[in-house]
Parts: sequence; structure tokens; C-alpha cells
Amino acid sequence: MKKLLVIALIVVAAIVTYFVVTMSMDDIDGLGGDPWTLVLLEDNGKKEKMEDVGIKVQFTKKAVIWTVPTREGVKDMKGEYVIDPSKKPRQIDLTSPLFDLQAGIYDLKSDGLIICLGPRRPTEFSSRGQVVMVFKRG
Repeated sequence: MKKLLVIALIVVAAIVTYFVVTMSMDDIDGLGGDPWTLVLLEDNGKKEKMEDVGIKVQFTKKAVIWTVPTREGVKDMKGEYVIDPSKKPRQIDLTSPLFDLQAGIYDLKSDGLIICLGPRRPTEFSSRGQVVMVFKRG
């Protein structure tokens, strides 16, 4: 009887782990793939179109790669990220060589990605005291 209970607990734990990992991986895979191009930057209420600047971000399973044009040419800068798609709104923590850890929120749509970062984790997609970045695929 004890062996049956232990086996049942192991099976339940494996199923729960599978669903948690699958849910998280689906969201990572939604971010992953082709790079995202920054099209709009809103900083403290001021909007700036960014399509022609050429800043891109690409999410892999282990890193985020920022592609930024510089005077010396295009430069790839590697950072890290952690997401929590179970939170509402979804949460993301980002790092890059350009900035320290930034706590943020994100929204993933079929045609776009919105990331909002601030000195403290934002609770809504607003640029008041925060930065909102809008990305499109490509």
C-alpha cells in the first residue's frame, strides 16, 4: 500500500512539473524565434518612433540578445531574462550590458510585444516614471 501511494505521488508530481514547464516553455517559445524590432519607445509620456533606428531583441531559451547600431557598426549584446507568465500582468526581469537588472511586465500578442520597465516592477502599461517599449517581429 505504501509503495502504491509513493508511486502515485511521483506520478502526480511528474504531471504537475510537466504542465508547469510546458506553460513556461510555450511563453518562452512565444518570445523566441525571429528577432523583435523596437518600433516605439515611450519614456515618461514622451513617445519616440524607433523603426528606423534598427534596435532588435531576440530571446533564446537562455539569453536575450540586444542588437544595437553603433558608430562602429551593429553590435550584439547578450543579457539575461527571467519570465513569470503565471502573473497578471506577466512579469519579466531583464539585464543587458547597457543596464542593470530591470523588473518589468510584458504582453505578448500575435503581432507584437510590449515591455514596460521601471525602477520598481510596474503594475500597468504606462510610461509615467517608466519606459514602455513596443516591438514587432522582423
